[in-house]
Amino acid sequence: MPVRFGVAGTAYWAQEIHVGGLKSQPRVELVGLWGRDGEAARRIADAAGVRVFATFDEMLSAVDAVSIAVAPDAQPALARAAAIAGKHLLLEKPLALSVAAAAPVADAIAGARVAAI
Repeated sequence: MPVRFGVAGTAYWAQEIHVGGLKSQPRVELVGLWGRDGEAARRIADAAGVRVFATFDEMLSAVDAVSIAVAPDAQPALARAAAIAGKHLLLEKPLALSVAAAAPVADAIAGARVAAI
């Protein structure tokens, strides 16, 4: 059974690396994409032949794992929410702009016992 992934983000790394990389994996089903820029999210999702989600929470309810490709100041909140929801994580570096911002993410991952890279 493939791992159902969602991608958060609409910039270059999300579109070219995360979406393309996940689509190329035989044990992954790319379910869809969410981004703060709804127009860009729709364009990328349409090109990839996947669903665009209206909200991050809506995407979380449809996937097993999330690939987060957003700016480091936005990533911690999304990663923490995904971990708390029990979703595995593929994260970009840097995780956050400070150790203080990254710590709640690490705690959520450990507490939920999800995998994170």
